[in-house]
Amino acid sequence: REPPAPRKECYLSLELPVFCDAVLGTNVTRGECCCSVGAGWGDLCEVYPCPLPSSAEFVSLCPDGRGFIQDDNGLDFGVPAHR
Repeated sequence: REPPAPRKECYLSLELPVFCDAVLGTNVTRGECCCSVGAGWGDLCEVYPCPLPSSAEFVSLCPDGRGFIQDDNGLDFGVPAHR
């Protein structure tokens, strides 16, 4: 069994002058952040940008596209936000 995915902060935008203040949520996985509306994921303003929706990394992280999040059991939650 795989260890649980790390949980960090999700950031709305990386373009804002003080993007550290644009935290969407805390204690979320990279998939929960990047497969929803997050632009970056990390801790204490050490942010890793989410992959571009057209990239292979995004398809691997979010196989059902933006708006769907897989849980640890492989079940999908959510509704399509963009198709």
